[in-house]
Order: sequence, then C-alpha cells, then structure tokens
Amino acid sequence: MVMIVIMVGASALGSKLFAVGLYNFHRSQVAYREELRASVRSLAELYAEEISRQIRASTRSLEALQAAVKIDSAGMTEKHFDDLAQSLIGSIMGISALGLAPGACLTKMYPPDKFVPDGSGDLLLHPDRGPQATEAILARTTYIDDAYQSAEWPDHPSHPSDLHGSSGHQPDFVARRPIFTSYAPVYMPDSWMVYQGRNYTRRCSGTDYPAEIPNCYFPGPPDVHGDATYFWGFAVMSVSFEDLLRTISLEDLERGVHRVAGFTRFAYQLSSEATTADREALRKWPHSNSSLGADPESFSIVVPELSLRWKLALSPLDGWKVADPNLTYVLLLLPLSALIGVCLGMDVILALRKHSQMEIWKLYMHEVRARTIQSAISNLNVIQFPFCVVCLEDFEKFGMILRHENIRDRGLLHSVDTAQEAAEFCRLDGVAFISHQWAGFSHPDPHGEKYAAVVRATRELQRRGIRANWIWMDYCCLPQENKVQQQSAINSMFAYTSFCTSFIALAPTCKHVDSGEEITVHTKQERLWCRLEQLCFAVSRAGYSDETFAYTAEEGLIQDDPVEEDILSVMNGTSTCCQLCHAGSSPCDKQRVVSVMLGVYWRLLVLNQKNAGVAGWARHLLDIVEADEGRFFPDKISLLDEGGGTYEVDLFEGYLPVLREMFAEDQGRFLKHSVSDPCAFAGTTSSTMSRNVRVGRSNSTMSRISQNTS
Repeated sequence: MVMIVIMVGASALGSKLFAVGLYNFHRSQVAYREELRASVRSLAELYAEEISRQIRASTRSLEALQAAVKIDSAGMTEKHFDDLAQSLIGSIMGISALGLAPGACLTKMYPPDKFVPDGSGDLLLHPDRGPQATEAILARTTYIDDAYQSAEWPDHPSHPSDLHGSSGHQPDFVARRPIFTSYAPVYMPDSWMVYQGRNYTRRCSGTDYPAEIPNCYFPGPPDVHGDATYFWGFAVMSVSFEDLLRTISLEDLERGVHRVAGFTRFAYQLSSEATTADREALRKWPHSNSSLGADPESFSIVVPELSLRWKLALSPLDGWKVADPNLTYVLLLLPLSALIGVCLGMDVILALRKHSQMEIWKLYMHEVRARTIQSAISNLNVIQFPFCVVCLEDFEKFGMILRHENIRDRGLLHSVDTAQEAAEFCRLDGVAFISHQWAGFSHPDPHGEKYAAVVRATRELQRRGIRANWIWMDYCCLPQENKVQQQSAINSMFAYTSFCTSFIALAPTCKHVDSGEEITVHTKQERLWCRLEQLCFAVSRAGYSDETFAYTAEEGLIQDDPVEEDILSVMNGTSTCCQLCHAGSSPCDKQRVVSVMLGVYWRLLVLNQKNAGVAGWARHLLDIVEADEGRFFPDKISLLDEGGGTYEVDLFEGYLPVLREMFAEDQGRFLKHSVSDPCAFAGTTSSTMSRNVRVGRSNSTMSRISQNTS
C-alpha cells in the first residue's frame, strides 16, 4: 500500500515537473524568437537611417535654389538655371532632376528629358494635389508629393532596376519648397487649367478684395532688410528611387551580403506608411524579387520637417526560425528528468536554458556594441549634420547671440555638407570655435555679456594675425528645435572641432539668470559640454595648444594649455539636464555624448601609433584612462528624477574591450599590407566604413561576431 502511494506521488510529481519544463521551454522559445526579430529590426533600422539621411541631404538642393532666387530680382537664376541645376545634381547625391515653378507653374526642369511632364499646369488649381501645396505655402515648409506612386501613372516601372538608362517616366516622388521674395507680385496671377475634362480657374484681378479669394494672396516672412515678401513659386526636386538609393544598395539584403542572427538573405519592401496593402500600389516602391514573408519586421523612416513617413519591412527569405537547437535538447531531456528526480532534472533544465540564453545575449550585445563603435569611428571623419558657421561681420550686427533657426531663416547661416569641403573652407577662411558656459537654462546669454566677449576675443585674434572670419558657437550653429538633427550634430562634434582653426574658452564673469550662480572660469571648467569640446579639440590637434586660447574680462585673450585629466573627466562634468532632474524624461547629456567619447578613445589609440612626440602625448592620456577607467568611462551612472528618486542608466559597460579588440584587428590587418603610413588604418573610418556603415560592419571582427551569433 505504501509503495502504491509512493508511486502515485512520484507520478504526480513527475507530471508537474514535465508541465513546468514545458512552460519554461515555451518561455525560452518566445524570448529566443524576440532576440532574432530584434536583430532583424536593428538591420532594418540601419538602412532606414541611411535612407532618411539621404533624403535630407538631397532636399538641401532646394535650399540652394531658394537662396539663389531670393536675391535675384533680375531673373538671372532662371536664365542660367541649367548650369546651376547641373552643378547641384553633380555635387549632391540622390537627385534626378531640379526645377523652378514661378507662380506654381513648372517652367524650368533640368535635365529636360529625364521625366515626362506631368501636365498639371498650375499646381494650386489641381484638385488632388493643390490642397497639399497650399498647406505647404501657408506653413512655409518643404513638402514631399508622392502622388506619383498612385495608379494615376500606369506607365510607371514595377521595379527600380527597370529605370536604368530609361527616360519618359514620371518621378517616384517630388519635393517642393515654397520661395518668398520681396519682388514677387502681391497677388497671384489669374490662371486656369483643365484636368480630367473639368475646367479649374483662379481669378484674382477685377475684384476689390483679392486677399480674401482662395489661392490669391500668400504673404511671407520679412526679409533680412525688413521688407515684406510674397510667394514667388516653388523650387522643385524630382527623384527616382534608383537615384535616391544609388549609394544605399537595398539589393544587398537579398544577395546575402549580411549575416544577422543566422539569417543571410532578406526580402524587403519600402513603402509609405499611408500605402495600403494593395499589391499594385506596393509594386511601384522598391522591393525585392522575392515576396515579403509573413509577419515581417519593419522600421519607420521619419523626416518630420518634410512630413515624410515611410517604412522599410524585412523578412528572412527562408522564414523565421522556430527553435534553437540547444533548447531542443532541453525538450528531449524533460521526460527523463521527471523520472530521474526533482533536483537533478530541474538543475539540468535550468542550467542548459540559462547557459543558452546568456550565450546568445552576450553575442548579441557584442554585436550591438560593435555597431555603435563603428558609427562612432565613422563620425571622426564624416559629419552627420552640416557644419554650420556664422560670419563674424554678421554676428557683430546681431547685437545678441541668436538662435540657430533664426540665423538660418535670415539666410545668414553658412552650411557645408561634407567633411572635405568643411576642412578646406576653414583652412582658407579661418573659423574660431567658441566654447562657453550658458548663463541661463533656455538662453546662453540673457544679458549680452557673452556676446560682447565673443566679439572682443575674435577681433583680438585677428589683430594677432590669426584668421577668424567665421565663428562656430553651439546656440548659433547646432539645431535647437529638432532634437534628431541636434543629436546628429552632437555626434559630429569631433569633426567640427577638427575643422576649426582656433579654439576660445570663453569665460567672462556673470550671473546665471535662473540659478543665481556666479559663472567664472572655474565653473566653466566643470561643465560637461565645455570639457568635451576642449577634449575633442585637443585630441584633434594631438596635444598641440598653439591654437587654444582662453578669454576672461580680467586677463583678456591668453594662451591656454588645458589639464589633460580635467578635460578627460567629461562624465564627471556638470550639466543642465542633471540640475533639472531630467524633466520630461529627457535623456541625460552623458548618454548623448557616449558616441563622441568612443570616437575620441579610438583616435587616441591611433595617435599612439604615430611618431614619438604625438605617441607620447596620446600614451599619457591613455595611461590616465587605464589607471581609473571607471571614472572616465563609467559602466553605469545614477541619475535623479523629478520625484527625487534615483535610477541607473548604461553608459560604457562592455564597450572599451570591444573597441580595443576591433582596433587591434584593424591595425594588424592594415600593417600586414605594408602601407607607407603606419597610422592610415584610421582611414577605415572613412574608406572601409563609408562602404559598410549602413550595415554596421567594417572589419573582420564584426563578421566573426555575426557568424558566431548565428
């Protein structure tokens, strides 16, 4: 009887163990599938970021056309439009054709035979596309018209590869930027058009109140002289997907170039988020030859300033994996574990499951860190956001430090799109980098003390024979409204400082308007952003301080030789976000500069390979870091929230070992080829990486990590 009770109890216990094991296996499978999908999402995100970056770069051509038209009351821009458009198309990638549409009627297009004219006549009268164009004029913003993707254009090719060498098709989308000038007519001209058999007209003349008639009166912002402006027309950019995506190579996804979490070939579909699932509508967008599988992963391509929302969807050609082999072995052991006993069976199951999950997670995180480092290294030589500067003569006329967007809207902000052009511009004309502590939470100089100090310091530079015709200053030259653009500019901080020909640590004594704190040269030296800027400039100059100056009201402009340990302590610096307890759940500034700090560390490793003097300085900084790595590159930090509580965020945990591993492998591969410059392997940040940054890999280390992950 006792034996029967024991057997029944063991059977019940075994059943429970089996049920628990199945439950654990199911949870493991769910977690494993999510890890696979996260890896594919990450790949989609990298391509999506490159597409959005290319769209932004391409639409800058419209700003150039706008600037030319605004100052050209004699019509020379239209007369020489072909030469101007050819120059812009040749220098800015991703453009198929450019045009001008005075009065909303397209009159100029280069190349003239790239696309068939759409025949829309006066765009504002078009019943379908006119409202969007009118809204853009009223908002004074560039917009993208992708109506060309509709069935309205049946002759559109079904795949971007069909566009090679072709003409006579409609563009895939058109971007238009409204232009306002002081010499444009106050009221729009009378106009008419016929569309699908119906007559549409606009009559502004012959009425006492034309301003009250729709589409007759579009006033613009005052120009730099304070004169009233009115709608002149549109700058137009027409684009085919082939030209837009020429440098991005979506086809690599299907060809098996990438290896992500065991997947090598992917089906893809680019589309607008407003596009329906209708197959006829989707086929007009770039897509793979293979059909997109069930339940794809997608990532949004958002360019808010253009009201553009697309998405890129990916799915493995061979379908999603349903089981991890390690976990399959666990399932086979479950019945046996129920018979062997409670302790041994559960220990085996949990140990195998935990080991499998941890190994997958470690490899996945290794790859994520390597991709982050890859991006940080590329930003040493490549700018994510244009290098913007202000002419000193214009700055003196402002009377105060103006916001980036205000200077841009006045047409007084000079921007350079590529690192090579920026370096050459600074070399020829001289740019002073102004580093300073803000005197208010929302404005850097509420009372004008810093503005006067900037003028005096830069004029003193010029008197000493140092070129400083332009200045770079954060509030003037970094986007303040668009936080995505602002982060792109922050990621380019090292490149910006390397372009500038001099550096001024500005520290006039004044009061902080919000906190009441006295701002001095000592408080400035404690600020996170000031330390980062000075560190970037010092490393870009390999420690030479001849071009580094400090300015105070007491001493004026003096040569400055910053203390290496102080400027390395970026993560111990103070910042406004921490003072405000990260109100609105905004990210900490220390999180925002992680990429820049990783790039600086890589550059120090490169300098350590150079000649004795430079290598000695770099070695000194590396020794300081290695003596207390947790101080200069902390794994995590604790932050205060608005309620007075604390929370932890990750910073550099696991990054430096991966960075040193990537550096050693790149260095070894470079030296193996016996190239004359023993430090040119830093060029992987511009050559190797520029070819592969869109997929997050530039070296064999990354390839090996990806293979292990699979």
